[in-house]
Amino acid sequence: MKRPNVIDLFAGVGGMSLGMEAAGFDVDIAVELNPIHSAVHHFNFPYSSTVCDDITKISSLELESKLQNRGCSDLDVVVGGPPCQGFSQ
Repeated sequence: MKRPNVIDLFAGVGGMSLGMEAAGFDVDIAVELNPIHSAVHHFNFPYSSTVCDDITKISSLELESKLQNRGCSDLDVVVGGPPCQGFSQ
């Protein structure tokens, strides 16, 4: 049986991704703006597609294309851990 797939937004180094995997999901795409955090996420989840970019500049078509390239026809879950106001700019 196929595990449900996830896109993790504001992924950081992968805390939410790790929790989703532990809950039985596959994290197919992670989006993170900070290049260092993005590189660490990619290191922690090398089988996932990590996108280092501003979420406001990524189209849904781009994410859909990345999912299709990974063999996924549907998206099951979108999760995100946006930064708290104390750390946001």
